[in-house]
Amino acid sequence: MEKTERLAELALHDPLTGLANRTAFDQRLDEALRAAAKSGSRVAVVVRSVRQFGLIDQMIERRRRDGLWRELASRLHRVVNLPGNLARIADDRFATFRYGFDELSDLAQRTEGINRKAGADPFVIDEEPFDLSLSAGLAIYPSDGRDGDTLLRNAEAAFGRAKADGESYVFYEPSLNAKVAERLRLESRLKRALGAGEFVLHYQPKIAFDSGRITGAEALIRWRDPEDGLVQPLNFVPLLEETGLIAEVGMWVIREAFAALRGWRAAGLGALRVAVNVSAVQLARRDFVERVRAVARGYRESGKLDPGGVDIEITESVLLRDIEAGIETLNLLRAIDIGIAIDDFGTGYSSFGYLARLPVNAIKIDRSFIMASSAEATGKSIVTAIISLAHSLGLKAIAEGVETIEQAAWLAARGCDEMQGYLVSPPVPAEDMASLLARGRVERVWRQSP
Repeated sequence: MEKTERLAELALHDPLTGLANRTAFDQRLDEALRAAAKSGSRVAVVVRSVRQFGLIDQMIERRRRDGLWRELASRLHRVVNLPGNLARIADDRFATFRYGFDELSDLAQRTEGINRKAGADPFVIDEEPFDLSLSAGLAIYPSDGRDGDTLLRNAEAAFGRAKADGESYVFYEPSLNAKVAERLRLESRLKRALGAGEFVLHYQPKIAFDSGRITGAEALIRWRDPEDGLVQPLNFVPLLEETGLIAEVGMWVIREAFAALRGWRAAGLGALRVAVNVSAVQLARRDFVERVRAVARGYRESGKLDPGGVDIEITESVLLRDIEAGIETLNLLRAIDIGIAIDDFGTGYSSFGYLARLPVNAIKIDRSFIMASSAEATGKSIVTAIISLAHSLGLKAIAEGVETIEQAAWLAARGCDEMQGYLVSPPVPAEDMASLLARGRVERVWRQSP
């Protein structure tokens, strides 16, 4: 009898954290809903987890992830109002429910307070600290569902929206079901897209101010979806990053960039460098450098690409996730002749201290500063300062988003090295980029400074 009771008890608990499991949670929630139906009260179902699960899944092996979930379970058990209602319902998700609240505003404040307390201190896993934040989704009985399965499903939908939007909490809305369904459909299509050859690269040329020659190009991914046509990156790249698909798609981009270089050089179009954007998920992978090295070695041996090659562009926020590890990775990339540029410079947390330590070749001035420099004294001062900073560190200053002759002339007069933008060309397919390269240079209409 004692053994039978022990097995029954184990069947209702999560073996990793010791919390109630999904089965136990369903039973307790059903009891609470029956009581609420009799008393006419409301019940709130809350699903929460760390917001950065996609990145954690890529960066941390299973054993260390288990340590994270144990620590999060312990913290939640300490800070939730009713720890007996807390359960681990999936690998990365925890659920609870509460009743007896008067206003949704009070419930929201309590939810946000729990998230803040649980994530206040870094999560230390194998002596390595991780600063993580929590998101939560809430569904309310009876307005958002009258049974446990519906409420939990709707709370999970709200949690997905909170995580995607970077919010501490989100209440369920009926429209979320349609949004979640569309998101799942999009994810499925993206998984198919790489194998089906639906991704393509477009190239936007970079122009040297002093000569007017094309010195390189930025490779920009597009998705030629059979259903929706050409899809812009803002509509699918964030989902690639969240799901981890960016690792394989990113390597495809790098292989395609090397292939384009080899094709242009074989056609006698000269040596140049092609830049690709790299995300935090890619940079954090342990095999990233080795995979890039293998691609570079293969093309250099077959196509003799030197001089020139592929550069990567990373934002400040990507590096700041782990600055020491980032510097180590960038040094390894530089050792195989991969150039490095800091993209969207000035929009993140810019620190001269870390910038001086980074093995970078160039700083790219964000287009928002270029636009501001056309109308505001402050914008002009910022751009001038970035150009001076780049040159003082021996780096190139590259202006993004240059759209007018006046902007180009002003940048040239301040000593900016290169530019890219619609003034010269929008991003174009590889064959159109070859035509631009055949011309060699563009008319330097910016010679006379304003």
